[in-house]
Amino acid sequence: MISRLYLIATSIFVQEISLDAGWSLWSTYINPEDNNIATIFSTISDDVIMVKNSEGNVYWPQFELNSIGDLAQASGYQVKMDNNNTLSVSGSLIP
Repeated sequence: MISRLYLIATSIFVQEISLDAGWSLWSTYINPEDNNIATIFSTISDDVIMVKNSEGNVYWPQFELNSIGDLAQASGYQVKMDNNNTLSVSGSLIP
């Protein structure tokens, strides 16, 4: 006999961030399940030249360099793109 039944529902939100060729600034209100910067940019990495954080750490796919590591909540980033593309970030909302 089941005395209690719990249902836990989660929502997945998606933010589409347009990134133009050249330098852009971006941030997100999404907390991705895997917040490694290389994973977040994996679908558009062919167009990414470099991503920089405020501490000067970089994600530089051409050289397989990722000194940023994980995305920091409530932080902004600079990205230099070779071509226009859209970064899609999915996960839960940052409270």
